[in-house]
Amino acid sequence: MTPFNRPRQSGFTILEALIALFVMAFGMLALASMQLSLSRNADVAKQRTEAMRLAQERIERMRSYVGISAGAINWSALPASVEVLSSASVATLQTNATFTVTPALGGAIADPMRPVSVTVTWDDRAGVANSVVVSSVISRSDPSDSGFLGNPLPQNTKLLRPKNRNLNIPILGLDIGQNRTAYNPSPNLSIIFNNVSAGVVTTCTSAVTSAADLATAGCTSYDAYSVAGYVVGSSAAAAGVVTGINYGELVAGALATSSALPSPGVRCAFGRARDQNTNVLLATNQYFYICVVPVINTSIPTSTWSGKLLLGGIPNAAANNYFACRYQYSAAYLPTNPNARNVQPYDGVSETIDLQSYYITAGAAGATCPAGNFGTTLILHQDCRATNANRVADCPAQSANGAL
Repeated sequence: MTPFNRPRQSGFTILEALIALFVMAFGMLALASMQLSLSRNADVAKQRTEAMRLAQERIERMRSYVGISAGAINWSALPASVEVLSSASVATLQTNATFTVTPALGGAIADPMRPVSVTVTWDDRAGVANSVVVSSVISRSDPSDSGFLGNPLPQNTKLLRPKNRNLNIPILGLDIGQNRTAYNPSPNLSIIFNNVSAGVVTTCTSAVTSAADLATAGCTSYDAYSVAGYVVGSSAAAAGVVTGINYGELVAGALATSSALPSPGVRCAFGRARDQNTNVLLATNQYFYICVVPVINTSIPTSTWSGKLLLGGIPNAAANNYFACRYQYSAAYLPTNPNARNVQPYDGVSETIDLQSYYITAGAAGATCPAGNFGTTLILHQDCRATNANRVADCPAQSANGAL
């Protein structure tokens, strides 16, 4: 038989089959190893995510102290706080791991900011140790300050606030364009403010609701600052005895020149307080006042006024026991501005000031002003009781203002 007539071989030999099986088995092992690696990596990624969450949670617990120097968890007690600074083991079913959370707090109590870090360690299912470290900084800020986001403290009033104007401008004022706001406290008085400085630039003898009214409302250019606030009482009768503001003691301060104050002089309005959002009258024991005090030129830093505001109309007869207290902010809130804190007599006021408020009550000799709130102390301002020999001078019977 010649080579050309040899029959062809068909099928696989046992050796070929074994080689093919070996190659396929090697590939299957590689796939299984890759699947195992992917599964482990996914597990570790889930554990790492949980570890980050635990670390961030602990940092937020350190940041959520309830006070500066008082309370269960406060800034001063953070270094000794077991709740936020102790290590802890946390087991979670979702990740099949047990985590150890170890926080650390740096710096000192007196520091305005302190560094913090949280280390979270755990062993994965292969027994390999893993860890994450999260670092941050916590600030020594009084948590009560957050309450003033809706009612900002006086030290923030130079900033532009809602309606894009200085917060010392009454919220019920109307924007009339050209960076000005018109506030109409009474039918015969309209006060025009500069939106940025809150300085008074014009006063009018009738209401102004638009820039066009300035030509017909009896307006006069007027360099001045305003001072405003509330008068409340322990009862409607106690607050109702006040008929207004007596500004007889307000005087011009030392100015760049000795020029006389512009005419007309101080003007005030007094009447029932209104809700600042709805313009609805408040309770009968709540009043609002605003005074416009002229100066030579609001653009001159030394253009100031000084003096004392007195509530007018409080009965000063020997048979009455009324006295007025003023709300005075603590130096912690306004360390460099005693005028805005309502410390009187005012000395060198060179800006518009707000929240200069008073509380009227009655009580025989020995009665004192009640406790203040929101960072204020109630200070005796006018004693109209029989025990005060100067009560007639301290409590003028007449007010000098227009009606709100």
